[in-house]
Amino acid sequence: MGNPLQVRVWTLDTATKGVLVDMAATVQDTTSQLIKDFRLTPEALSKRDWKLYGFLGTEQSAYLRFNGAVGTLLLERDNICDIMAKFELVTPPKSKEALHFVFQESMSLNPQNELSDPIANHLLCHQAIALVNSGKHPVTEGEAAYLSALQYFIQVSRTVKDRGRASMATKNNEFMQAVRFLPPKSETEWLLAIFNEFEDLDKNMSVQVAEELYLATVRRWKYYGSTIFFCENKQYPGTNAIGVSREGLIILRLPQKEPLAIATFKAISNWSSAKNDALGVVAGSLMNPQRLVFNTPHAQQVVQALEKMVEKLVQGRRKEEESHRPNYMPCATFRSTLLTPKKPF
Repeated sequence: MGNPLQVRVWTLDTATKGVLVDMAATVQDTTSQLIKDFRLTPEALSKRDWKLYGFLGTEQSAYLRFNGAVGTLLLERDNICDIMAKFELVTPPKSKEALHFVFQESMSLNPQNELSDPIANHLLCHQAIALVNSGKHPVTEGEAAYLSALQYFIQVSRTVKDRGRASMATKNNEFMQAVRFLPPKSETEWLLAIFNEFEDLDKNMSVQVAEELYLATVRRWKYYGSTIFFCENKQYPGTNAIGVSREGLIILRLPQKEPLAIATFKAISNWSSAKNDALGVVAGSLMNPQRLVFNTPHAQQVVQALEKMVEKLVQGRRKEEESHRPNYMPCATFRSTLLTPKKPF
């Protein structure tokens, strides 16, 4: 090993893990080391993609769960030291922003899959918390109150031994995280609704059980697991987000759960991002195509997400075909078997 480098990696529960890597280590090397350090089981690795992302921000934004930012997916072949150098080039002088590495789940073909691995569920739960708190995961009013109560329970359980009645007077900001993007309601009404949910929780349950309940609640949404990007679209008034899922491109009006429209991958013939603030998608029949234009600062990231999802769908289809392929005997072997004279009785 050459010059070792201590790489600090965040998870979306605002915890960090130090990984000692070679200066020339690739992202793939670092990710493999992280997987070993976290002790993710083979089940968690086979059902989920765990990737390393880069996020440019301050220490404070990291503690605030990155404001739900996904970050930039780092290429597995790139070296850690080269990535750090590239981020330093785009950082303004005297800026407090720095490169943060984030370890999280990437796209999954089946986000509804439940895992028995408690470490994987812990990471997935806090990834869901980040999405809910950033408004990128739609929840109903009832779900929001319940999720806020669960989130507060998880936080309190890590720092307070007494899990009984908690004082909300100084915790309003933490207590109301999941309701910030819902239609306005008085703070008193929200606090009462969340507090009632909190009081109904089993105070003797473990943090692991609370995290599983959180995940089970957000997974009720049909398109849970979609990669969500904020945007605008004039063709569908009220559009404020699009999601990339195995179904295709989902046009959303958050916090509503029902999509305004869905452009399936079969219907999409082309997509492009000539400018970083505009995404063009051509969908529909060849005789009557429709061009959709989305204004978003994440146009290139949406294109990458679309390309990656198509790649994963193709890989999944190939694996499925291989698993169902009959195990025929080679022709030559089959013929030679027929020509082999039978032994006499």
